[in-house]
Amino acid sequence: MRTKAHFKLGIIGWQILWRSLAIWLCMLVAISLLMGLLYRSEARHLVDALHEKQWSTTFEAGLVINARLDWVLRDLQYVSHHPPFSRFLAAGEASDQHETIEDFRSLMSARIGIYDQMRYLNEQGRERIRIDNKSGTTQVVPESQLQDKSDRPYFIGARNLGENGLYLSRFDLNVEHGEIEIPYKPMIRFVSRVVDAAGAERGLMIINYLGQPLIERLNALARARAVKLWLLDREGYWLMASDKRPEWGFMFADRSDARVPNWNPVLWHAIQDQIDNRPSRTDSDIGLLSAIEFRPARDLSNHHMELSDAPRNRWLLVSWMSPDELTAKLRPHVLTYLQGWIWLVALSALASTWIAYLGIKRHQANAELKSRKTQLTALIEGAPDGILISDVEGHILQVNAQMERLFGYERAELIGQTVEMLVPQPLRSRHAEYRADYMRERTARAMAPGIRLQGVRKDGSTLPLAISLSTVETPQGSPLVISDIRDITEIQATEDALRDALEQTATTNRELVASNHELEAFSYSVSHDLRAPLRALDGFSAILLKTHTDRLDATGQDYLDRIRAAAQHMGELIDDILALSRITRVELQRERIDLSAMAREILDELHAAESERTLETRIEPGLDAYADARLIHVALQNLLANAWKFTGKTQTARIEFGRQETDEGPNFFVRDNGAGFDMAYADKLFGAFQRLHHSSDFPGTGIGLATVQRVIRKHGGQIWAKAAVGQGASFHFTLASPS
Repeated sequence: MRTKAHFKLGIIGWQILWRSLAIWLCMLVAISLLMGLLYRSEARHLVDALHEKQWSTTFEAGLVINARLDWVLRDLQYVSHHPPFSRFLAAGEASDQHETIEDFRSLMSARIGIYDQMRYLNEQGRERIRIDNKSGTTQVVPESQLQDKSDRPYFIGARNLGENGLYLSRFDLNVEHGEIEIPYKPMIRFVSRVVDAAGAERGLMIINYLGQPLIERLNALARARAVKLWLLDREGYWLMASDKRPEWGFMFADRSDARVPNWNPVLWHAIQDQIDNRPSRTDSDIGLLSAIEFRPARDLSNHHMELSDAPRNRWLLVSWMSPDELTAKLRPHVLTYLQGWIWLVALSALASTWIAYLGIKRHQANAELKSRKTQLTALIEGAPDGILISDVEGHILQVNAQMERLFGYERAELIGQTVEMLVPQPLRSRHAEYRADYMRERTARAMAPGIRLQGVRKDGSTLPLAISLSTVETPQGSPLVISDIRDITEIQATEDALRDALEQTATTNRELVASNHELEAFSYSVSHDLRAPLRALDGFSAILLKTHTDRLDATGQDYLDRIRAAAQHMGELIDDILALSRITRVELQRERIDLSAMAREILDELHAAESERTLETRIEPGLDAYADARLIHVALQNLLANAWKFTGKTQTARIEFGRQETDEGPNFFVRDNGAGFDMAYADKLFGAFQRLHHSSDFPGTGIGLATVQRVIRKHGGQIWAKAAVGQGASFHFTLASPS
């Protein structure tokens, strides 16, 4: 029999193994496909979101340029057709230009930081009026300093304009006396023809627009959207690049090759494809790209002016993410899905084994499962929560099997009746009022919170209930009320038991407080009883050393010295243990503390005790905290005394106290360049009586850092240390603000 049983178990084991392997392989394929599809979908969604952000950024950048340049066109139209200027033109050379100059100066004063110059040139190219914005002020250039500009490219180019033509210079850096002005001053010159009332040409009106505010606005847009944004001219030179590309290459001989076609020809070709309205693409060679072309002749409003569509005025707005940057964006998602795949594969292995086991065992328990099927169905139908649906008048429209079980009615007996039939007789009239009030509010809520509700069964018995109400609107416009009804007999019994337990806990807490008081009295008694014999040991040993030295040999004197040292050390231990125990009992008295002054006072006391030591101290000024002054003084005293002690053998000793800002928030630190310690033993650092150095090298009881830890934790903070042997140590701590 034993052999047959073992053989049968072996067969079942192999069946489970092979079936679980088959199930696991199927699940592995399904999981791999599902995770692959999910990752592909999320990656595409992320790429689409990044591309949308790129595209919206370039589009908004175009709107920014449009708005800024459109503003200049409005001002140019304003000054060219303003009545004082028209009167000035009509009066000819003998006219008084004071009114016109004041009008121009007022406009330029309002455009400080936006416009550099505004000039009126007569038809021979001679400046008649010139207003400069320099060093934050608006200046009218005297007539003696006006110049002949007839040889300038913008004058020559503007001479060929039509009646309403407008000339825009190239967006470049301002040049004075043949040299590029420093600091760089990006500039666009807007030029329009000026004609008098008779239609005769009277020269040109010129506004020098400062491009720096526009560049700063585009850079701010790129930073706010966390995307890379370029402003290129039609030749591919960078006019603005948020990722610090070499700008204005065409202005410098040594940068003449610093343009996109030379740097990345494939990217330049893709940019050209996009601005020529060809489909954009995202691949391993390009990455993610959005590019639009800004053409003043097309994109700026008319203002009754005709803008020439010159190549020098065509700019490209480009937002680009390299393949490496795109891969870096997707990498966290790849790792996340890979981790998820690993977990699912592992879980599927367990699940497949379990499923195989259940499948093998299923045929053995089939008869038993069939016999329990009815019981399981009855159990589901008899769940404790019941659902009741009623109309606005309270008529029951539908109930579930749980309602039949809770109240003892058949479903047919409940349908069509009012809900009040389930309410105890004395409360039915009031329940009808509650129902009417609820229908006026129609908010999802618990019924009568804080009140113990009851229902009445068919046999007249009552049961405690918890009822939640909500409404739903029907297409006919008549709302329905849905009641979720739960039997809370057991919950009420639990609440009563919990109330008794809380009362017992309160009694236990009072007994614990009394016990703590007894323990505190005992600790003081033990301290007093221990100190007396210790003082006797120390005192009599001192007397023997003083009065009987001639009777003791060197060994006897050494023994007495050791007795005294041990007694004194034990006294220190008793004091430290009592101090450590008081820390947990003392109530915090928080106030604003000057930690810098406290640290300075402690170090001064340490230096007074060992004035022969030479030591550098650095205390950051202005450090304060809202904490208990006595306890924080204890903590700082221990930390600074430790730093003082462990720098005792350092030739050039240094102790620092300051505050450090980290991603997790600020923390205070005490740092020294003393003996340090091995971080492998850092877990023992804050335990009572734990020491990382031999007492012969650095004396102490091993209680100080345990005391510091309790003080910091009592303030809701944390303390930790960083050190290396022979390279010093730093202790960092935080102090939580009171809520």
